Amino acid sequence: YFFNNFLRFMTEGYLEITFGAVLNVYSMRAGSPVESISLVLSILFALVCVVFPFMAFALIYDKRKEIFDKNEDYLRKYGMMYDHFKDDRSWYHLQFYPTFLIRRLVFVICLVLFEGYPELQCNIFITSSLLALTYLIGLQPFKDKVNNVLMIINETCLLLVGFLQVVFTTDIKTKSLVDITGWIMIAICSTNVLANFAISVVVNVKARIAKCKSSKVVEPEPEPDNTNMFRSTFVLNQSIVKSAVSSQTLTQEEAKQNVKIKGKSRFS
Repeated sequence: YFFNNFLRFMTEGYLEITFGAVLNVYSMRAGSPVESISLVLSILFALVCVVFPFMAFALIYDKRKEIFDKNEDYLRKYGMMYDHFKDDRSWYHLQFYPTFLIRRLVFVICLVLFEGYPELQCNIFITSSLLALTYLIGLQPFKDKVNNVLMIINETCLLLVGFLQVVFTTDIKTKSLVDITGWIMIAICSTNVLANFAISVVVNVKARIAKCKSSKVVEPEPEPDNTNMFRSTFVLNQSIVKSAVSSQTLTQEEAKQNVKIKGKSRFS
């Protein structure tokens, strides 16, 4: 369905689209016709990106009854936004993507509008990351436990990196401190990537093993049905008995006829 494809496109490319649109609007250059067209398109995309998270939030909240009742038509149209999350009558489990997009919108605004205030940028980043981590640990919105673990690991690594960024915003810093902080940040990011890769490999291998085992299970062969065999044997025995009786009857009749013929011949 078109809506699912559009929602997936906006969710996956939201950060890049929003950053490019807001940055182009912030630069405000409309000297040539090409720049004017680019500015108008940037304004349109920026408006769509600003409205989209709140629209998704309102849509999921307003249609929560259809989601809880597992409406198939609604699932085909908008299922991408909520199908992977718990639907145990708690609508805030379904609001992961809208909150995720709102956080990216705040991140883009901080980068563009607060360019000269790195301390404020770090504080906003740490606060948003802490709120997101609290949401993930407290609610664990995904149906799959592996996804919950992966998201908590990712958010924890982001929070640690956010705390380490404060070092670069202070006036009291030396080259050795900056180098050590940079290497720690690289180690955290590398650990995050390796952890995601290892968990994904383990999950895929377990799924393949389970699939192979299920395919190797041979269904037991059905026991032979002897009813038809017994029935056919019984019918055959009946036919044999009937044929034997009929042949014996014929033999007796032939004997009687022979006796009659012999008696007539003697009489004559």
